[in-house]
Amino acid sequence: AYKDAETLWRDAISKNPRCAIAHNNLANILDRKGKTDDAMVHYYRAIEIDPSLAEVHLNLAIALTERQRYEEAADECKKTIELCPEFPEAHYRLGVALARQNKNAEALQAYAYAIRLKPDYAEAYNGMGVALVSLGRLDDAIACLSRALEIKTDYADAHNNIAAAFYFRKQFDQAWRHIQLCKQYGGRPHPGLIRALSIHK
Repeated sequence: AYKDAETLWRDAISKNPRCAIAHNNLANILDRKGKTDDAMVHYYRAIEIDPSLAEVHLNLAIALTERQRYEEAADECKKTIELCPEFPEAHYRLGVALARQNKNAEALQAYAYAIRLKPDYAEAYNGMGVALVSLGRLDDAIACLSRALEIKTDYADAHNNIAAAFYFRKQFDQAWRHIQLCKQYGGRPHPGLIRALSIHK
């Protein structure tokens, strides 16, 4: 018996170094442990062995996003989509990577495609809402963030983001309400937003 999953997959790789799935599974475990750089070594190795594994490209994209390597993350998302066009998370993660590069108009398209594939995708509605706030489209942003919260009432990040949208619309009572809900659901409201709202308490 193996003492843990990491040991199991390391042993599998030692016996069969060209097993792409073993490299991917070990990388997932390492990433969950916060060893993102080590994880990426195994994601790259898995892709080198078998470039056709869409899931591995997406896992690498997520790890690259964690490392703030957004352009590379977007490229890996696009490779995932080429291999598996109907993969909602690939479109969502592409949206995230684009938004982090301030390519908000492109991010909106990616989020919209994710939602078309998965209509109850709260995270994609949240991402779309944030991009719309960045573009100054506050009514549309509030509609998207409200939809995210209809799907997932306890979504702390969406409460924080809709609070920001209400702040920019000068609806301070609504903003405070969502700040409190963000805290209630275990989130950490943006300190700058709380400071700005405190003036209007």
